[in-house]
Amino acid sequence: MRPTHDGPARSVLRTVLCGLAIVFAAGPARSQAVDAAAASPRGTTDDSAEGAGETAFSFPDTLLARRMAAFVQCYNASDEEGLRTFDVEHRSDVSRGQQAMDELLPVILQLRGATGPLMPQRVQSSAPDALAVLMELEGGGQVELRFGAETEPPHKVHSFVLVPPTDLDAEEQVFGEWTTLDQLLQFALEQGDLPGIGVVVLDLRDEGRDRAAVAGVRVRGASAPVLIGDRFHIGSVTKSVTATMVGRLVQRGELQWTTTLGEVFDDVEMRDEYGPVTVRQLLDHRAGFVAHTNFGEEELSRLTALSGSPREIRAAYVAEVLQLQPVGPAGGPMQYSNAGFAVLGHMAERVADDSWESLVQREVFQPWGMSSAGFGWPATSGRPDQPRGHFGQRPQGLEEYDLGHFIAPAGDVHMSLADLSDYMRGHLVGLDGTDGHHSAAIIAALHDGSGQPDGGVRYTGGWVHETSDAGDTIHWHNGSAGSFYALVALFPARGRGVAVVTNTGNMQGEPTAWRVIHAINERDGG
Repeated sequence: MRPTHDGPARSVLRTVLCGLAIVFAAGPARSQAVDAAAASPRGTTDDSAEGAGETAFSFPDTLLARRMAAFVQCYNASDEEGLRTFDVEHRSDVSRGQQAMDELLPVILQLRGATGPLMPQRVQSSAPDALAVLMELEGGGQVELRFGAETEPPHKVHSFVLVPPTDLDAEEQVFGEWTTLDQLLQFALEQGDLPGIGVVVLDLRDEGRDRAAVAGVRVRGASAPVLIGDRFHIGSVTKSVTATMVGRLVQRGELQWTTTLGEVFDDVEMRDEYGPVTVRQLLDHRAGFVAHTNFGEEELSRLTALSGSPREIRAAYVAEVLQLQPVGPAGGPMQYSNAGFAVLGHMAERVADDSWESLVQREVFQPWGMSSAGFGWPATSGRPDQPRGHFGQRPQGLEEYDLGHFIAPAGDVHMSLADLSDYMRGHLVGLDGTDGHHSAAIIAALHDGSGQPDGGVRYTGGWVHETSDAGDTIHWHNGSAGSFYALVALFPARGRGVAVVTNTGNMQGEPTAWRVIHAINERDGG
C-alpha cells in the first residue's frame, strides 16, 4: 500500500503539523559533526507472515534503526519510565541540554493519544544519521516517523518528527522526469525542502568536460539566489584534502607512509600507545584516537578560545589529544576520528615547518587551480554575499560559531562547484594512471589504504569505498558541520565524479544528494 493523505488520519496530521510533531530537536548546537558512513539497508518484509496480504516488518540492522525501534516500543505503550530510559541512552547530549525530558514527556504522551499506536510498515529512507519509516495508524491512515541523529557514531538522536508520508512512487517519477540539471535540482530542492543546492558532474571520458547547476537561495526567506560561482562549506570532505596534501609530502620525501608519531613528536609527551602510530594508520582512521565529532558547549568554547597562530593552536590541541586514553590499538579496527586528522595535519606542519593552511594552498589548491577554495564559513561579516548555512529552517548567523583552528584539518574548507570539479579531476586523473602535480602512484596509494573493510565499508585516505547496486566501485565522502552538507562521489571505472552541495544541515540533505547522483547516473547509462 502506497502512502496517502486520505482517511481518518487527516485530523491527526493537522495536529501533528501544528506543533506536536517536533518533539525534540537540537537547534544551532555548537558541535562538531561530520558524516562518514554508508547508507543502511532497507527494512524487510516477510511474505510468510500470517494473515492474507499481511507482512512482518523488521527494522534495518543499524544503530539508528535500533534506537527508533526502542522509541516506538515505549511510545506505543505510553511507557513513561521507558521514555526516560530512552532519553538517557539514545538522545544526544546537545538535544538533552536544550530540552529536558521532563518538558518533552507530556508532549510525547499527548501526541501518542492523538495518533494511537504506530505500526511500522516500510523504510522510506535510511542513512546513518537519518531514518524515515512509514507507520500505519490504528484508526486508518499513515504517517512518516523521522529520526535525525548525530552524523558520527554513536549516532545519538537529536530530532523526532511525524509528518505526512512521502509518496515514493511520485518521488521516483519526479526524479526520473528531468531533462536538464537545472530541472533536476529544482525537483531536489522541493523534495528535500532545502534552501539551496548545487551539483557538478565531471566526465573524463567526455573530453574532461564538466556540467554544473544551482537552485534556490543563499538565505532562506531572502531573495538572493545561489549563483554558480558561490562557495559551500564541505565539512569532512576536508579530510581527503588534508590527505592529498600529505601525499605530496610523501612524494617529496618529507614524510613516509610509515613515519610514526614518535619520530615526528619526539619532544612531546604522549601515551606509549601513540608512539608507533603511522601516517598510513592516521589516514585510514586506524590510529586509536578518540572521535571528537561532538563537543559540549563548555569544551568547544575552551578549544575555540585557544590563543596563538592556527599552527600554535593545533599544537596545544594535539598535545592534549596525545594524553587521552586510546579507543583502540594502532592498526586495529577503523575508528572514525576528527582528532586523528587534526594530529595528521599538525604532523605535516611539523615536518614541513609551515601551517596546514599554507600547505593545503601550496600543494592542493594552487596546483589544481582551485582559486575560490579557502577556510571557514563561506559567508562572514566581511564577505556576506555567499550562501549561509541553515539549522533546519533557521539561517546561521554570520558570526554564530567557528569550528576552530584546532580541528580545521578534519573539516573546515569551503569551495565552489568549479573547484570541486578540479579537485575531483585531480584524483580521477591520478586513478586513471596519469601523473600530474601529484604522481599517479601517490593518488593510487591514497585510495589504496590498509587493513580489511569494517562492516562492508573500507575507509582510506579520506575516502569511503563501496560497491553500488549497479556494480560500480564508488569512492566517496560526505561532510557537515551542522549547517551545510556536501557529498563527493568518484566512479573511477567511469572516469566520473559528482559533487552535490547544500546550504543546510537538515536530515534531508544526505538522501537528497544521493538521489541526485543516482538520477544522473541512471540517465547517463546506469
